[in-house]
Amino acid sequence: MFEVIPIQDKQTQQEYCRACAVEYLPEDFCYSVWDEGKFSGVCQFNIYADHGEIHSLISLPDADAFQAMFTAGRAALNFIDLCDVHLAYYTGEVQDETLIKAVGFKKNAQGAWEMDLTGFFTKPCSCRAD
Repeated sequence: MFEVIPIQDKQTQQEYCRACAVEYLPEDFCYSVWDEGKFSGVCQFNIYADHGEIHSLISLPDADAFQAMFTAGRAALNFIDLCDVHLAYYTGEVQDETLIKAVGFKKNAQGAWEMDLTGFFTKPCSCRAD
């Protein structure tokens, strides 16, 4: 079973980021990702006036956590969407391009990973990957 848990404590966020060898971003929201009760990774993201950004979607080194990280990415996007922000970007290190695409991001004309969240979580079948 996968769990995506918001981290409320910044020291805990920093420790989990260190474990995943990713930069700690103290201004970001952060989810810890768990797979079968074992810590697997982090998702750091933020919400701005006109868009949201996932800054890191990173698993522990050598972890086989694709599904857990997919779940975390979607959870972050759902939160961004629920905050009435419907445009999102993935701006972090791409550890696994297949994961970024599976979450729903596509490269735009400028080469940035972008996603329109309008209706994504409300319309049946809108979350299918191309």
